[in-house]
Order: sequence, then C-alpha cells, then structure tokens
Amino acid sequence: MWGTLHILIITQDEQIRKNIRFFLLSAEMRPVTDIYTRIVETLYEFPGKVRIISEVLGVSTQQIYSAARAHCLGLKWITKGQVGHALLLSE
Repeated sequence: MWGTLHILIITQDEQIRKNIRFFLLSAEMRPVTDIYTRIVETLYEFPGKVRIISEVLGVSTQQIYSAARAHCLGLKWITKGQVGHALLLSE
C-alpha cells in the first residue's frame, strides 16, 4: 500500500515539474527576464509548490519566499494558500 502511494507521489511531482518547465518556456513567460517576476508568476500558476518551483528555477526556497514578500499583490494572493503558511513560518 505505502509503496504504491510513494510511487504515485513521485509521479505526480514529476508531472508538476514538467508542467512548471513548460510554463516557464511558454510564450507568455519567455520575455520575462527578471527572476523575481518569474518566481511570483510561477507561484500564481502553481500555488503551494515552493520546493519544486525552487528546484526547477535553480534558486533557494528562501529566494522564493523573499520574492513573494517583495511583491505585494503576490503576497496577498499567496497567503490564502499553503505557501502563506510557509511564509509565516519562515519569518
């Protein structure tokens, strides 16, 4: 039972990684060169996926939290979800 669950979780994460990569390479995001804007936009698209987003972007989770805090609209939106709890805990 647990082995199957573990495999499902890994598969789901891998799909999320692929989706995030696809989003970052999309026509919408291609012209965005500022790393903080890319982080916040990706958080909007994939709420609650801080660790995976940090791995795909090649930045630390702390940089993700810093970018979200620096972006007022992003912070207001993010605090409604799981990322908000992580932000509160990290401060």
